Amino acid sequence: MRPRWMGLVCITTMFAASPALAGSDWLEALKLPGEQLRQLCGQSNGLTTLARSQMVAAGDAEWRRLARVDLAVERFGMGASPLDSAKCYVYVRAGDAAATQRRAFEVRDFASNPDRVLVMVVGWDVQLPE
Repeated sequence: MRPRWMGLVCITTMFAASPALAGSDWLEALKLPGEQLRQLCGQSNGLTTLARSQMVAAGDAEWRRLARVDLAVERFGMGASPLDSAKCYVYVRAGDAAATQRRAFEVRDFASNPDRVLVMVVGWDVQLPE
């Protein structure tokens, strides 16, 4: 019981402490019509802490090590081959000049308000060529 309660407190604190999420609508990517998904994907301009944590935890030990060094968003966009063109992805780079890896993460949920569109939750990922 305690872990569930602590998780609820953490999520509540995350929403209460983040003015960027105040007044935002939570939108599930799978339920959005294609044009609205494309529009939100193009307007995305940030990640929530949860999405960033999901990205760091994904992949193998080398990815996690590089993501802790530096995790930079390259862009938000609809998929291009070999990715699904009907889905939105976050393209990220992990590491520094000595070693880097790139991945694309499928966007599952957005937080949208008139000022910002944040990626809330990410799904599966694909390693991209350098």
